[in-house]
Amino acid sequence: MTGLSSKCATSGAAAKSLVVRAAACHLLNFSVVNISAGTVFLQLHDAAAVPADTAIPLRSWEMGAGQTYEWDEPAGRFMALGAVLVLSSTQEELTQTLTDDGILDAVYVDADP
Repeated sequence: MTGLSSKCATSGAAAKSLVVRAAACHLLNFSVVNISAGTVFLQLHDAAAVPADTAIPLRSWEMGAGQTYEWDEPAGRFMALGAVLVLSSTQEELTQTLTDDGILDAVYVDADP
């Protein structure tokens, strides 16, 4: 990652998903706040757009009401298609939440040319 400029993507307001980058990238870190009154599951998908319900995530984390989840990978996680964060009501496959339950932001670098 040396010599590459990091970029930030943010929901800016309450949202249920964030397309961090719609092309190959290295995901460095992200932070998500669950602003709902219930439990949601934060999912990471290797995709260029928000996937359809029933998509299987790369990773999934349970987030209680009001909880903040932070993930940091200094070396970066390579995302071949792109990086998408989505809030789901189920852990093992995507079932998007019906309301905008989170504040999401992430830092990435473009994939090496």
